[in-house]
Amino acid sequence: MSNLVILNLGRGTLQAGFPDVTAQIWLENQTAPVSKVVGALPASPELQALYLRWHLLYEHLHQIFNWTDSPRSWRIQLENEEILQFSEQDFNNLCEKFETCLNQWLSSDSFSKVKDELFQVFSRDSEIRFFLETDELLVRRLPWQRWQFFRQYPRADIALSPRTYSTLNPVQSRYGKVRILAILGDDTGIDLGKDRTTLEQGLPHTELVWLVQPNRQQFNDLLWDREGWDLLLFAGHSKTEGESGRIYLNPQESLSLSELNHGLSHLATRGLQLAILNSCDGLGLIHALETLNIPHIIGMREPVVDCVAHEFLRCFLRAFSTGQALHLAIRHAREQLQGIEDRFPCASWLPVLLCQNPLVSSLTWETLIGPAPAASTPPASSSPPSLLSGPTESEPSIGIPKPPWRKTLLLSTVIASCVIWGRSLSLLQPFELLAFDHFMRLRPAEKADDRFLIVTVSNADIQAQDAAGMERRGSLADEALATLLQKLEPHTPTVIVLDIYHPFEYEETLASKLQETAHFIAPCEVAQTPTKPDSVPGPPGFPPDRLGFTDWPRDPDDVVRRQLLGMSPSSECQTSQSLSLRVALDYLDRMGMPQLELNDDGDRQIGNVVLKRLTLNAGGYELPPSETRGYQILLNYRTANPPSVSLTEVLNGSLDTRLKELVEDRIILIGVEALKDVHLTPYRQRAWPDEVSGVYIHAQMASQLISAVMEGRPLLWWLPQWGECVWIAGWSWVGGFIVCIFRTQSSWQIGLSGGILLGVLYGSCYVLFLQGGWVPLVPSAAALVLSICGTLVASGRTAVKAL
Repeated sequence: MSNLVILNLGRGTLQAGFPDVTAQIWLENQTAPVSKVVGALPASPELQALYLRWHLLYEHLHQIFNWTDSPRSWRIQLENEEILQFSEQDFNNLCEKFETCLNQWLSSDSFSKVKDELFQVFSRDSEIRFFLETDELLVRRLPWQRWQFFRQYPRADIALSPRTYSTLNPVQSRYGKVRILAILGDDTGIDLGKDRTTLEQGLPHTELVWLVQPNRQQFNDLLWDREGWDLLLFAGHSKTEGESGRIYLNPQESLSLSELNHGLSHLATRGLQLAILNSCDGLGLIHALETLNIPHIIGMREPVVDCVAHEFLRCFLRAFSTGQALHLAIRHAREQLQGIEDRFPCASWLPVLLCQNPLVSSLTWETLIGPAPAASTPPASSSPPSLLSGPTESEPSIGIPKPPWRKTLLLSTVIASCVIWGRSLSLLQPFELLAFDHFMRLRPAEKADDRFLIVTVSNADIQAQDAAGMERRGSLADEALATLLQKLEPHTPTVIVLDIYHPFEYEETLASKLQETAHFIAPCEVAQTPTKPDSVPGPPGFPPDRLGFTDWPRDPDDVVRRQLLGMSPSSECQTSQSLSLRVALDYLDRMGMPQLELNDDGDRQIGNVVLKRLTLNAGGYELPPSETRGYQILLNYRTANPPSVSLTEVLNGSLDTRLKELVEDRIILIGVEALKDVHLTPYRQRAWPDEVSGVYIHAQMASQLISAVMEGRPLLWWLPQWGECVWIAGWSWVGGFIVCIFRTQSSWQIGLSGGILLGVLYGSCYVLFLQGGWVPLVPSAAALVLSICGTLVASGRTAVKAL
């Protein structure tokens, strides 16, 4: 056993202090402590307050890092509705103050005996395992590795430990291999492929089994594997909930670890030595695993950025697998994270180790490997049975009565798997998007949303402004806008929205008027993409809560099918809400409807309407991470655009007699109708023009949200990924079984049956689409046809041969 220090804080809190602190010291190869020192740590409300403030700002930065590159100044809305403005330097100063306060606390006179004893016993090159025994969650969250003691002892590192512990299971031999169970959970917005690459490259003597976005049953089954596991890794999304934690297995399913405590306890009894939770906010998960007697657990104290998690795992496994002891490998990896702290502040504060029993020997990779296998004792295979294999001679049949049925099931499953694999490579995405557009155009006609009126500014309107001598710096002169507002406001519109950029000062009188008009919303553009790196600011001095960004995503065929609700603001466009969302929320607020909130699943919600966030593989999409920035949903167009009038018609008074009817209690959108602002929609081949102006699309987006909340008009939804796989596989199985059923019939009967099935599939997808459901049509049809043809070929019959 190496040099060892166990610092037990006893009972206490930062508010009340820790009156009974004890430190026990063991020297290498000693079975009893050589020293025991008693001290105390005083109350430190300042340290607690500094942590809570640091935690608040860090969490805000973490959200920004997940959406954009690191900015240099930020704004945060506090719970008391105060706006806090802070810069990168402010955060760095807070970190220094926090670290200074921590060291001052640990330099207290009442703690000096403990500190002096440590310096007296150990030399500067001593290898020390240092354990902190405390159950106080807030104290566990402190960055103890920033204590000056560890700067003076480069071969020492600190780990957490419970205040009470029991005897642990000895390491079990795995016949010269380290058995690793790696679970890749929900990867929404993150790239877990790098973690997979890290484990698959360069780890000696390993047997690696993967679970990618498993369901609860799949996860539980492998926990009960009879061989047991040496190392368990989870990567994905997680969070702390009080003193417990929750992991997200896939985009639709999450669970607290207490829901699998029997399987995890079995895992510990079968010799699990190390659990790595390479995910966000892991102290709750660590606390949940403490009771299960797992010897060593690595997690993250706080939310962690994707890049930091990848880099830590890579550096740790490289150091650990090449001979460093566990505690030194963690310190090595943590210190390497300082290289990216210019982009991700405090990255090296996050990794933390918990050891269930500090009295056991330090863990190494060689310990996990165990002895080489004896020649006469080959290792038992632990590979899970193939889902495609049939029963063995000793196993009963599972209800497939004849060999042709079994072969058909196998073949159809293989075909479905190939189709699903090809779909994951985006090979079918163009065809699925065309099917989406086809169903969109096929829906019954729907009346236009009469809550909206669009005032268009065409080329003719621009010429009319010039002819009237109006000074114009863009499409709409300030004088024309002022006159337009004078015409509209007496008729009490609910919201007035300008969809024309105005990044320069308004004329003084108009600027004053707009500042007083609480229901006026102006646009800006965040942009900052490789194709559009520059933002477009809103009008100077315009309040951010009355700005909305006009950005929206385009699909690879340049069609607008998605709506962007929110994303991180830029320094020029200082709003996190889109123009359409801002319009909808303003209108709903004036109608006394509920406002936007975050539900327990992490989705935005207005009243009972959940705005399900679009994922990388939602519906027919297989999108790269760069295409899913911000908070996106699918856009459920109406079949008709809102009514519109031209700017000239309003200004010249030709609409005065019915202007009240057109404007009263309506949302007025003002936008250009010109070639530079036109876009493709799914209706590009129907009654709509090939391209429509952006102002109409903003109206469609706002209408979708308002209609969903006020009338229950369905939003578009999609099946979870596993549901789509079952849907596609089901049609593949049906195709194969049809051939089995009609195998004695002629080819035209088989072909007719296949045609009827395609019709049923098409009709089912269309009916579901009318209810807002986008389910796979093209992959299912491909799997159905390929299964029919493949089963015919496999049975020795082709259409040509049968004829």
